[in-house]
Amino acid sequence: RLNAGGTEWENVGNTVSLTENINAYALKLAFDYVYTLYVGMQPDGDAIGLVRLVNGAWETVGGEPFINDIYTIYIDGGDVYIGGTFLSIPGITGASRIAKWDGNSWSALSNGGGLSGLDGAVYALEVDANGNVIAGGSFNKAGTINCQSIAVFTRPLSDALDMIANLFEQTAAYFAATPRYALQGG
Repeated sequence: RLNAGGTEWENVGNTVSLTENINAYALKLAFDYVYTLYVGMQPDGDAIGLVRLVNGAWETVGGEPFINDIYTIYIDGGDVYIGGTFLSIPGITGASRIAKWDGNSWSALSNGGGLSGLDGAVYALEVDANGNVIAGGSFNKAGTINCQSIAVFTRPLSDALDMIANLFEQTAAYFAATPRYALQGG
């Protein structure tokens, strides 16, 4: 990053802890809503996966690193979606080339048919206004569903209802904590 004066480059975080004995390259950068920096890595012989900068130090997201590239990151509230060429994430069945980190654990994305993931690389991710995840890349199948380079993972109704309930709770908490002012003209 550039220093505060914009005149020279400086290190981001404790680079020694990230690069010591690890061969990897940053492919994608993204910030979450509290400005935590997430970096999708391309390993060069070492497993690393997704890392984030927390209190000036780098850490692997989800604990155990995984092999292959992360080409894209999309952050939607507290959910971090990743896409790339990785075939799996340790401990998660079906997280092939696309996965979600919810702040506590990884999960696979499935759109029916009993199988999850995609059969080719994911290069782009977006989330629409309804919370559906849209993936773009060089693939022909999402689970068992035929598709050509674009797949939509629809959010289950229970997730949408939870999202609406959470929005109401956040709104109520905001108004409860916000001072109210009365203006009178005359």
